[in-house]
Amino acid sequence: MDIIVSCKNFDLTPSLRTYTEDKVGKLVHFWERIIRARVEFEVDKNKRGGLMHRATVTLEVPGPDIRVSEQAGDVHAALDLTMPLLERQLERTKTKLERVDVRLARRAKAKLRDWYEQFRSK
Repeated sequence: MDIIVSCKNFDLTPSLRTYTEDKVGKLVHFWERIIRARVEFEVDKNKRGGLMHRATVTLEVPGPDIRVSEQAGDVHAALDLTMPLLERQLERTKTKLERVDVRLARRAKAKLRDWYEQFRSK
């Protein structure tokens, strides 16, 4: 899985890059068919004068892409908030695709059985 990390309005530190790669790299344990992960960090000034950090993670998987965005007072906390949401959506997408694969396999098996019965009766 490729992991692409980018930042907006601040510089990416090596420690943040390694932290991000470790966190997002663990998602492969949930589904090994993840093609690419794009992580975008953004810092905005809050109306109250504070800084608001946003982490957006986009996973390219078979089927529609999975995208989660969360905000927090710290970059690491924002990334940590996205992980449970990504895990849940990965499980949901994986089970949907597996159900479709099982249905297609049953149909193919039925067609093969019908063909064999026709071949055998000749």
